[in-house]
Amino acid sequence: MDHSRDVLTSAPDTGDLLAALVNAVRVGAENGSPFMRTGTNGLYTQRSRLPEHLQNLSRAKLDELAQEALNLRQIMACRSMGSTSYGWLDVPDGPFALGISRVAPGAARPVE
Repeated sequence: MDHSRDVLTSAPDTGDLLAALVNAVRVGAENGSPFMRTGTNGLYTQRSRLPEHLQNLSRAKLDELAQEALNLRQIMACRSMGSTSYGWLDVPDGPFALGISRVAPGAARPVE
C-alpha cells in the first residue's frame, strides 16, 4: 500500500514552520536567551528549545527557514547591549532589535 500521500499531508506547511521559527526567536529574545543562526547558540545546536516540529528538521532546513525569515525581515541579526557583535536573532520590534536587552547570565550555553 502506498503511504506517500499520508507523508505529504502530515508534513507541516513551510509557512507554519516559518511562523513557528519566528515565534521561537521572539520568545528566546524576550527571555534573554536569544538564538544565533549558527554555533553553540545556533538554532540547530539549540534545537531542543524549539517547538517539537522544528526539532526534527535537518540543519540545512533550519538554516533555509532562518534565511527566509531574514530575507522577509521577520527576524534580524542584532547585538546585545554593550556588545559590538551582531549575531543574536530577534524580531524587528524585539528587545535585542531595539538595543535594550542583554543576554541573561547562563542563558546562552550549549545544550547537554
